[in-house]
Amino acid sequence: MARAALLLTFCLCLAAPPTARADAPPVREFTARYDFTANRALVARMERGLRANAGGGYTLTSRSEAAGMLSFLLSDNIDESSDWDFADDRPRPVKYQYHHTGRKQGARHAVLDFDWQKGVVTNRINNDPWTMKVPTGAQDKLLYQYTMMLDLQAGRKTLSYDIADGGELKRYRFERMGRETIDTPLGRLETEKLQRIHGSRRTVIWCAATLDYLPVRIEQHKDGKVLTMEITEYKRQD
Repeated sequence: MARAALLLTFCLCLAAPPTARADAPPVREFTARYDFTANRALVARMERGLRANAGGGYTLTSRSEAAGMLSFLLSDNIDESSDWDFADDRPRPVKYQYHHTGRKQGARHAVLDFDWQKGVVTNRINNDPWTMKVPTGAQDKLLYQYTMMLDLQAGRKTLSYDIADGGELKRYRFERMGRETIDTPLGRLETEKLQRIHGSRRTVIWCAATLDYLPVRIEQHKDGKVLTMEITEYKRQD
């Protein structure tokens, strides 16, 4: 069951909407769908999208659910969302939510509210709140993935992010591995290949240049096993 939870939480891909601010980076709304496979067997599906909100700001959403043979054993669903805006031309999280339901161990809920005037974030894990300080530029677990897309578009050499996660601040660093053309369900795509090593786990990401550096394939290597997430559908609103 631990492996199944890992399959559902293993994801790194995102989306972007039109911006109303003239000084903010240009972005576009889209929806992307992905399949998770282990040993070439389908185990989960995910859909992500990002929209501009009528009242200002943006919302990035993600939903993952068990699929294939795994769906006969588990009814796990993971719903994430990040409400955010721009500050100094950088995405800034306002509220992050995580809801993992259908678990045999019981549901897990997390809500993070960012107060940038005070420089703090309030974490509520299963309704148990506490507050911690966060530095300017800190991200949530979902939004940093979109921020990385913008950094790749801007040609930034350093891809490093402070993430508010589970009541602590974590540093995610990615190494550029060069350009690579890969075959995908969307056809052949030229990508920027990235790598992150964290403990015994190695994550490799291919971000498509023609799709605003959206991740189109992710591989997670651990203990000789490989979990793969690959894009299957993509719709963009120009």
